[in-house]
Amino acid sequence: MFLPIIIEKGNLHLFNDNIFYKYWISNKDQSGLINYIMPLEDIDETLKLIGSQENLENLDIIEIAKKYNTENYILSLIYIENKKLNFFSKIKFQEYKKNSNLIFYKADIKDADSIVTMIKKVKVHLNDIWKDFNKINTSIKLSLNLILNSNHANKISKFENILTKIDDINSYSIKKFDLNKTVYEIIYNTNPNKLIKQFSIYGFEIVNVEGLWIIQ
Repeated sequence: MFLPIIIEKGNLHLFNDNIFYKYWISNKDQSGLINYIMPLEDIDETLKLIGSQENLENLDIIEIAKKYNTENYILSLIYIENKKLNFFSKIKFQEYKKNSNLIFYKADIKDADSIVTMIKKVKVHLNDIWKDFNKINTSIKLSLNLILNSNHANKISKFENILTKIDDINSYSIKKFDLNKTVYEIIYNTNPNKLIKQFSIYGFEIVNVEGLWIIQ
């Protein structure tokens, strides 16, 4: 999960009041190394963040991330002072934690091209951190929760058969089952976009609906 917060003149700018939040997803990262899940605007989360304003750099957003079926997150605090922009990121990949700082001089947040250029540079920077993380964790295993309609018995059987054919999947388990849905936890060791493409090859499209991964 990725949450950017702008701090300017003592004020916080979140969600649609944040130019980076607006532009981040529309500027696709072709590498597909990091799957950016953007949290939806939620007043409770907003109030919690505002209440922690003086301690934002110590803020742990794992409880917010869990709402989107992940414990991995990037919290980016974007400090703006005149034309200087300090992009401070708190990063958590599995048990790996790192703080990162990227500074832009002569930044113009009112110019769309300037915003896009900064976003591209930040994504390259974050991808480099992800690569370092993978070097450190050569046996890394990631998890992904997928939701399938429980009413389609044949589809469930076909899906579970495919789970045994994809080499990048280490194991899977059923976390929840009821009359409406079956929730699978997939343990894998590739990047999320590659895994989703592999499912697509076998005829299963995976879509993100408000932070939940749905099998169609």
